[in-house]
Amino acid sequence: MPNQIRDISVIDKDTYPYIFEQNVTVKLRSNTGLVRLNVYRPKKSEGVPVIITYGPYGKDTPYEECRHGGILTAPFLKFWFNRQVKSNQYGLANRSKNQRGLDTIKGDLSKEELKGNCRDQLINNSNNFFRDDEYYASRDYNLEDIEVPLLSFGNLGNIVVHLRVPIAVRKSPFKHDTIDAASGRAIQFRAEKEWPLARTTYTKYFLTPDLDFTPDEQQCQIHKRLSYPALTVPDDNSYHRFMTKPFDHDVEITGHIVAPVNVSVTPELTGGAPKDIDVFVTVRHWAKDGSEIFYTGSIGDPVFVSKGWQRVSLRKINKDHPNHREYRPWRDSFSPDVQPVIPGEIYGVDIEIWPTQLVLQSGEKLSFEVSGGDTQGVGIFSHESPERSPERFGDINHLHFGPRYSNYVVLPIIPTAPS
Repeated sequence: MPNQIRDISVIDKDTYPYIFEQNVTVKLRSNTGLVRLNVYRPKKSEGVPVIITYGPYGKDTPYEECRHGGILTAPFLKFWFNRQVKSNQYGLANRSKNQRGLDTIKGDLSKEELKGNCRDQLINNSNNFFRDDEYYASRDYNLEDIEVPLLSFGNLGNIVVHLRVPIAVRKSPFKHDTIDAASGRAIQFRAEKEWPLARTTYTKYFLTPDLDFTPDEQQCQIHKRLSYPALTVPDDNSYHRFMTKPFDHDVEITGHIVAPVNVSVTPELTGGAPKDIDVFVTVRHWAKDGSEIFYTGSIGDPVFVSKGWQRVSLRKINKDHPNHREYRPWRDSFSPDVQPVIPGEIYGVDIEIWPTQLVLQSGEKLSFEVSGGDTQGVGIFSHESPERSPERFGDINHLHFGPRYSNYVVLPIIPTAPS
C-alpha cells in the first residue's frame, strides 16, 4: 500500500561547488498531483539562465519511432519496454537491489496495482496503425506551441529511433574541438548556420538493371525488372545491391536522402494474392579494399550509413503540408490515406531515407540496397511481427525499369569550398 505523500526534499550547500536540492516538491496547476525535481544552482545570488531537463519515458509516442514508414518495429519495442520500462516501473519492489534506481518513495505496489498501471507499448502500437488513431493522435503535439527555448542534441548514428525529432530542430552554430574517446583523435567541428545546408546540391544517382549506381541518367529502352522475395531477414542475404564506381575525388554527403522507386508484387504459384508491399532500403559506404566502413549506432554497434522503409499502402504524400520538402516527403499516415496494392500493378513510391553525414574519399564507393525485409546491421531494430504475415506481404516483389520507370536516389552533396 502506498505511503502518504510527504516532503522529502534535501538541500546540500557544501559538497559541491554549487547548491544541490534533491526531490524538490512542485505542485501541478492542472490537478492535485505533484512532481519531484532535482535543482542545481550556483552559489552566487545574481540571476542566471535556467535549463530544465524533463525525460520520463511514455511522455509521448512518436509514430515514426514505432512505425518506420508504417512498419512496426516490434522486436525493439518489446526489448526496450521490458528492459527499460517494466523493470523500472513505479512501485516495483527491490528496484535498488536490482540496480534499477532508488526504491519507490511512496512504497511498493501490489502485482495487481502494477498490472493496472502498466501500459505495454508493444501491445498499444500493435493495435494502432495510423497517426489519426486515438492512441497516436492524443500524443501528437504541435511543437510550435512551445515557447520555452529548447536545446536539442541529435546523433546522426541514431538512424532507427531518436533522430527524427532533433534533426528537425533549427540549430545554432557552434565551433570547438572535442576528442573521440574511442580513437583518441581530435575532431574539428564545422560551424553551420542552417539545416539542411543552404549550399546543398541535390544530385540524382540512378539505379540500373545491371546493378549500377550512377550519376549518369540511364535510358532503359525495354521493360525490365529485378525480383526479390518478401519477408526476408538479415541472415537470408536477399537483396539487390547497386554500387557506384570508385569516386575519383572526395565527396561530402550531408542531409536528407530520398529514393523514388517503382515496385510491384506478384503471388507465387502456390500462394494467395498478396495485399501489400514493404520496401526496405540501405545505404552503405565501402573502402578501397572492398570492406564496409561502419559508423556508430544507437547502442554503440557498428552500422551502415542510413536506412529507409515504406509500406506501399501508405505511400500517399501530402505536398500541401508545411513540413513537406522534395528531399523529405511528408506523409500524414492517416487511416483515409491507405491506398490499394493490387498484384501485378506497378507503384511509384518515394522512400524517405533518414538524414546522414559522411565523406567518401577518393577510391571509395557507395551502395544502395533494395529488399523485402531487414538486412545486415539492423540489430535489435528489426521489423518482424505477426503484422507482416505471409498472407498479406508474402510472395515476390519486383523493382521495375523501362521508358516509363526511372529509379534513382537523390543525394545531398555539399560542394567543396574554394581553396
